[in-house]
Amino acid sequence: MINWDTSTPPKPLDEIFALENGIDLEAGLGSYLFFKRYKHRIELTDAESVFETLQRIGTVIAADGFTSVFCQFLSPDSFKALCSALTEMEAPRLRDLLREAWSIYTKGKDPITLDELQTISVRRFNTSKEMDRFDRIGEEVEDELRRQYRSGTVLSAVYAKKHRDRFIPFPQT
Repeated sequence: MINWDTSTPPKPLDEIFALENGIDLEAGLGSYLFFKRYKHRIELTDAESVFETLQRIGTVIAADGFTSVFCQFLSPDSFKALCSALTEMEAPRLRDLLREAWSIYTKGKDPITLDELQTISVRRFNTSKEMDRFDRIGEEVEDELRRQYRSGTVLSAVYAKKHRDRFIPFPQT
């Protein structure tokens, strides 16, 4: 359990958005939204939720594997929002890789409900050719995320700056 009384509160939103470095902005905003959601129990805006998805996708893959993105991390709605954000940020390669993996994972079912998505066993119902492609896509997604970080592009920070007006402050106490 988190002891909020001893936790260092995040910087105010204006200070976070003044940060030049995308990695610093991502870290600061991630901390801010964590406090907003869990300490203050304030629901995140749609833009804040998309930021969180962009921020966490690489970590989820690294910690739990590429399949976990589809069976644990993304819902059908958050997947659509993620793809829209990637289109907006002109990241078509990453978007297209994720769409292809989603199609393999869901066996092309569209629309799909969250309940249906959570019952899928991707390795049980796809051919070895499809699963080989799914695994290669996972590697390509990881490579693409690493490439962007190495180039100094942090998609979550880019997205946040584009949608600054949709990040709502919480009362700093």
